[in-house]
Amino acid sequence: MIAEERDLRRLAGWALAAGLCVAAAVAVYALLTGSFGDTHWRVVGTSVGFGVLTSTAAAGAGLRARADRRLRVLGAATAALSALAFAALVIALWRDGDDAWRAFGVAGLGALWTSHASLMYAARRPRDSAAVRALTLVAVLALGVDTVAGVLALLDAVEPEDAGARALAAVLVVALLASALAPLLRRLARRQAATAAVPAGLAAEVADVADRLAAMDLPPAARAEVARSQRLAR
Repeated sequence: MIAEERDLRRLAGWALAAGLCVAAAVAVYALLTGSFGDTHWRVVGTSVGFGVLTSTAAAGAGLRARADRRLRVLGAATAALSALAFAALVIALWRDGDDAWRAFGVAGLGALWTSHASLMYAARRPRDSAAVRALTLVAVLALGVDTVAGVLALLDAVEPEDAGARALAAVLVVALLASALAPLLRRLARRQAATAAVPAGLAAEVADVADRLAAMDLPPAARAEVARSQRLAR
């Protein structure tokens, strides 16, 4: 499962790199020829959108082999929203129309949120502390609040206000903080566990050496030091 997720991340990385390279090549050509028209913008937008939305879809596809059914559903939703967002983007770029752009905005926000949730839950480990699990949940829920608000604004269901915008910005900060702290605390806990394991292994080696020395014919002073080493190691 880990190898499959690694392959998907590699594929997503190559797709993003390919999309950016195509977009850059078209932009360079248009700039050098002095003919940066609508078609060039559309090709650039399509290429970048393909790379980004392929990456979000890969984040969801990485959950398809998980035992938890809820994670598999989340992964499927992420891939579906990414595909819908790309289709809406292509229609919006090449055919224009406010409805297509609105559909792209709604599906794109959904793809970003679900891909973020997919990455957060894919990184979870059975040995995660309660704090890491809580931060993961806070990150997903906080970004979900901002996503729902963004979708409602795109659908003209709510009127954005200064106070509401500030509150949503604060929620976004909380989401970003929790997203950054969860892997940081996980890494620190792993290092602490590894550091705690080193003395135990070192003590075992010292005790083994001391036992071998104790079996040798040593002077009394040396035997006293060996006995002391044995006591310290145990």
